[in-house]
Amino acid sequence: SGGTGERLHEIVGYAVAGLIAFRVVWGFVGTRHARFRDFVRGPSSVAGYLSGIARLRPPHYTGHNPAGALAIVALIAASWALGRRLERT
Repeated sequence: SGGTGERLHEIVGYAVAGLIAFRVVWGFVGTRHARFRDFVRGPSSVAGYLSGIARLRPPHYTGHNPAGALAIVALIAASWALGRRLERT
């Protein structure tokens, strides 16, 4: 007994799922700086980068910096987890 609002919500959910799927695929087969292996770094790199920001001297990165990479991975993971959670309700 879903109304127009529920149908719109479903459509938007599928659109977001498609965008997440596209970004994950693009992270493996996309351009050099879009690939996960080019910008996903370990915790020490993120800490070093954030330390550089605190000192007002962050290192320069071509493409995504370590903090940006962490944000990208966190957003993809959170969106996927939220979608999975809502799918079960």
